[in-house]
Parts: sequence; structure tokens; C-alpha cells
Amino acid sequence: MLRHASRWVTTFVLGFTWIQTGCAPAEPPTQETPEATSAAQPLLAGERSLLGTTALPAVAAADDSGAVELGVRFRSDAPGRIMGLRFYKGAGNTGTHTGNLWTASGSLLATVTFQSETASGWQEARFASPVTIAADTNYVVSYYAPAGHYAVTGNGFASALDAPPLHAEATTNGLYRYGTSGFPTSTFNASNYWVDVAFQPNDTTAPRAPTNVAGTPSSSTAIDLTWYASVDGSGETQGNARAHLVYRNSQLIAELPGTTVRYRDTGLTPSTAYNYTVRGRDAAGNLSADSAVVTATTLANMACNPCSLWNSVTGDPQYENADATPTEVGVKFRTDVAGTVTKVRYYKGSTDTGPHVGHLWSATGTLLATTETTPAETGFGWRELAFTTPVSLTANTTYVVSYFATGGRYAITPYYFSTAGVDMPPLHAPSTLEAPGNGVRNLNGSAFPTEAWLNTNFWVDVTFVPSEPGGPSTVDLSVQQSFPDGTGANGDVLFYDITVTNQGPATATNVVLDVPIPSGLSYFFYSANAPPVNGGHCGFFSDLQCGAPTLAPGASFTIHVQAIPFSAGTFTSQATISSSQTDFVPGNNTHALSIPVGPSTNLVTFDTFPGQDETFDGPHGPLHFGTNRWYIASPWGGFDTKSVSFNGGGLTQAGLSIFGQRRILGLDAFTWDTGATVTLSCLDLPSLTFPLTAGQVTHLVPSWTTQCTVFTVATSNGWDTNFDNLELSPRP
Repeated sequence: MLRHASRWVTTFVLGFTWIQTGCAPAEPPTQETPEATSAAQPLLAGERSLLGTTALPAVAAADDSGAVELGVRFRSDAPGRIMGLRFYKGAGNTGTHTGNLWTASGSLLATVTFQSETASGWQEARFASPVTIAADTNYVVSYYAPAGHYAVTGNGFASALDAPPLHAEATTNGLYRYGTSGFPTSTFNASNYWVDVAFQPNDTTAPRAPTNVAGTPSSSTAIDLTWYASVDGSGETQGNARAHLVYRNSQLIAELPGTTVRYRDTGLTPSTAYNYTVRGRDAAGNLSADSAVVTATTLANMACNPCSLWNSVTGDPQYENADATPTEVGVKFRTDVAGTVTKVRYYKGSTDTGPHVGHLWSATGTLLATTETTPAETGFGWRELAFTTPVSLTANTTYVVSYFATGGRYAITPYYFSTAGVDMPPLHAPSTLEAPGNGVRNLNGSAFPTEAWLNTNFWVDVTFVPSEPGGPSTVDLSVQQSFPDGTGANGDVLFYDITVTNQGPATATNVVLDVPIPSGLSYFFYSANAPPVNGGHCGFFSDLQCGAPTLAPGASFTIHVQAIPFSAGTFTSQATISSSQTDFVPGNNTHALSIPVGPSTNLVTFDTFPGQDETFDGPHGPLHFGTNRWYIASPWGGFDTKSVSFNGGGLTQAGLSIFGQRRILGLDAFTWDTGATVTLSCLDLPSLTFPLTAGQVTHLVPSWTTQCTVFTVATSNGWDTNFDNLELSPRP
């Protein structure tokens, strides 16, 4: 948080350091409001809070003695009453504390004085008359700390805080105001200042528990769960609960929308029993009782020859489609190893009388083979259609298998592929998220099916004979790189992802990802997140190396890489994954990614930057913007495209760094203010001050003849000057 005459030292990975100073504005006096005082009381049964009673701040008492109002912006999914206010107190946070509840626009709704405080910990003051709040409406709760030394957790709101029914939004939350007590609007570093409410929702009746919970193994590492929805309310007002919570062995594993009544639990251990329950939660945060416990056991990890995606246990459709339209239905799939497909399998519904014929296609729709055609048939269950000659498949290549239901009425399970696929090594049917789109059909005739209708499983399968004897072994690690932008620029930061997956049925240990600097590329790794598993780590020097102690069956992790090339050309990034185990499919342990790098970006315009009318920082193009100092604005004044300014009226300067050695050739500035000036500073170079012409774009041309890597922009009128079109010297 900035204070009066605050001084900050910031060091970036490039090794450059700069110092910035700035002054926060004096705060105007605020009109006093009558207070309702009462003794502190504990959080009562049925009341909700954002932070609970056991969480602790990273810093209990900040080294800041300035008088300050601290708060948080929040909302509730359900209407109710604010019974009182709470804050966490550390040593030195003395004096009389007052709490305030505001509308989002700053209208004071109620105030209360804290009484009988303890020396530290959570303090609470309750309103004499609780304040009614509406659902899905933002409010601000704050307290005044006359002696400072407030509790704080930096980046506490880097992500949203959700404690249903209460929510606190991310990034622009954690509010403060120095000086006298008043409505807090400033933010710094997404900090959490540990201010909270005691909220009592109007609805205190829990929804009814989900019923008919069933668990079925879908592979040696996954179990499919289904249930009937939790119901909230009664009579004409009843409906599905707001959310469903899924528990495995009493541990919460998934939180799903109330309209979702199925879930695939993956990454499990073969031949292992698991207990599941499901609960409902309504908009007010009331939880239902547990459903009945259901126990399901994963399949044994066995070699297969032949192999299929489903068997008589896992292949159990939910419905039979009532539509009699002739339709080709199928599924996308791939195999870890080469082999041959001998048959098309499909589940026939009782009214799907045929005749039927099967097809095998490439991923792009080339027909590879057609099976025999069955005559009209009765009954129901799994059926097979044989190819005259077995069809060879290539490992790690997507195919589509389908059959033509001449009279429609095919078996379906809607939403089956919405969030998870099927893994029966060596066969895999990807989820809709991975494919994209799985469970495919073609209405009104036999043709290559492409429509992913409701991500439905149409229960089409293959009989596959792997070329390697013995079937799959324990570990199958794969690595995949992706470069969404498709091209880079000399001196600009690159963003790309590396995803590691264990497609095998056993846990991999001592997993190591190695990515050398591409040959011929002057380049360095700027940052990379560690794998999000216990013990995960990343480091880089000449190579990027990341590791994870274990990777469970079906599990994956993604490394988000930032790197900066300092030369142009087309280069190849080679990623390799390994573990302590012998990998059954070594062919997918490496992946090559082509990285085209063009000439340097010499004119930085902000219209291509993500976001608008919001704070931004970090690396963008050839620049790194200081944390919480910059704001990207929609077209304003003399700029008909996006431009940048300082983040907040209290800032008079902000810094940024340039990747590599570049000269600053020019910069456009605009203000409506008469007499405004802009000053540019760059380490040991002389500062340059430029007068601005009010209402016109002024082009600033620095007289520096040497290169600049870290520079500061200062204005005489704070954030009322905007900038665009930063010109840099070309990189060699």
C-alpha cells in the first residue's frame, strides 16, 4: 500500500533496480455519522463470513503507523442481513476502531464502534439494528485504524475469495484510504486487509440431499458417478440446488453446478474401492445432508488383446434416443501403440432395429474402411460389425469410428464427454475440452459425423489388436507444447505452455521435464511456474528443468513459460519428459515446437494489449511494466485507440523496463490540462522535461544517444496524461 512519501525499491529478473517515490494526496474531511455501539459478540450459529474464524493473515501488524480506513468489496448470492463487522487485530493496532458498511458507490449504510477488544485476533462489533442487503449486489465493509499497524496479506485477492454465499472479487479488491475515516477506494497489490462481516441469510433451510447416487468404474483409473439432483425450496418455488459437492472418502473433490448430475473421477488406483457421497448447497450457502454412501471399485490393471474402450460393466447407456431420423453416430479415439482394428462395436437399443453398418475414418473425414452390413435385428446390448480386412492404426493418431443407424433410436448418454474422456490404455477417447468436441453424429444420412451434440456418448467402440504383445505397462508419460500466438518477435516476451500427462495406469515417480534453449537462438527463460503438485519445482539456466516427485495415473500438469528471444529466425523447442519407470510408449516422451521469431517490435501501440479500463503490469511485448503502476484505458482525448496512464490519481510517475539494449526514440502524450509537463528519466542519463499542449497529442523526442533499459515516466498532473506510440530503436 502506498503511504505519504512512500519509497519502494523493485528488482526484476533482468537485474535492473530502480527507486520510485510518490506522495498520496491529502484526504478531505468526512461528515460524521451517528454510531450504534454494542459489545463484541462471537459469530453466531447460522451466520456466514468471508474469512472464517481460523484463517490467519501473512502479516498480523504492518509496519505502518498511519491512520487508515481498510476494507473489502463483497457480495452475497442470497439476500440477508449484515449483523456486524469483523477485523483481525495485531500488535500496535490501538485506539478506537469504528466499522462502516457502505454501498458500492460510497453511501454509508451503518457504522458501529468496537468495544471490549482483545489484544489481538478477530474483533467483532454488532449493529444495534442489522442491515438488510440484496442478492448479487456489491457492498463495501471497512474499519478505521487510527494507529495503523493493520493486518495484511499481499496478493490476498490475486484470485477471488469464495465462501458461498459470500464472494470477494479478485485483483481490484482490498481497499484503503489514508487520513480521516471515509469510503476506501484505493488498492495496492491485491492486498487482503482482513476485514469481514457477520452475515445472516434470510433462507436458513437446507436443501434436500441428492438421491440415487450410483458409481460405476469406467476404467482402471476412473469411476463414473450419477445422482438425482438436490432439491431446494418447496411447492411451486422448488428447483435444483445452486451447487452439487462431490466427496471421495469424505474429502471434497468437485464442486459442480446444480444442473450437473454426473461426474467422472479420474487419476485413481486400479483395483481399489472408493466411497462417495454428494451434497447440495443452495444460494444462501445452506448445505444438505450427505447422500447415501456409494462404493465403487476401479477395474484391475490388466493387459488386453484385443482391447476396447468399454466392456459389459462400463458400457451401460443412460437412454435410447426417441428420434427415428437416420443418423451416423460415432466417437473420436486414439491408441498409444500401433495395431489393427478388426471390428466396430456398438450398443443397440431395443427399438433400434437396423440394419446397421460400421465405418472407420481419419480425423479429417477420409473413409478408411467399411464393415459388413447387418440385417434387421431385435433385442438390445453390445453388437459387433467385422471388417473384411483388419485396418492398421498409427500410434497417437486420432480416428473416428461410427455406425449408421438407419432407423435412428440409437443409445445415448448426454454430456458424457463434457469434462472428461475415457482412458483404457492403450485406447483413449478424449473429452470435448481436449478434442475439441467428442461424441459426434451426422443427421439425415450416412456420412462423416462432425456434430458434437451435447457432448453425447453414442456408445460406439472398436475391437483393437495391439502390435506389441502383452498390452500396456505401468507408465506412459507424454509431453505437448503449444504456442497460441504462433509467432514471436526479436526482444518480445513469448508465452507458451508445456503439458505433461501420465496416460498409464500407474504412478510415475521422479518426473523430470527438460527443455534446452533452442539451437541457434539467443534466448533466455524469463519465468516458468512450478508443477502444481507437492514438491513441484522449476529452474532455468541453459535449460529449463521442471520436476514433480509423483504423477498419478491420468494426471497432468501444465508449465506456463515466458521466454525472450534476442535474435530472429525459426527455431525448434524440444521438450523431453522422463521418470524412474520404463515408459511403455517412449515415442510420446518428446515433442518439438516450431517457434518463428520475426524482427523486433519498434513501435509499441497499446491497442493490441489485452484488457481495457483496468490495471495491468508484467511483461508485454518488449516491455515489463511495474506492478500496480499502470492503467490501460479505452480511447480517450486525442487517442482514438487504447492508451496507458498511471494507475490512480495519487501516482505522479511509473517505471518500466525494456528487454535488451534499445534507445527510446519517441513517445506520444495527451492531456486536457494547460501547463502540464512530462519528465523522462533513465538511470544515469539526464532527465528530460517536455511541455504538453492541452487538447493535442504531443510527440516527445528524447535527445538521449545511448541505450536505456529501465526508465521512468513522470507527469506534473498525475494520471490525467495518457501515452501511446512508444518508439524504440531496432534490435540487431
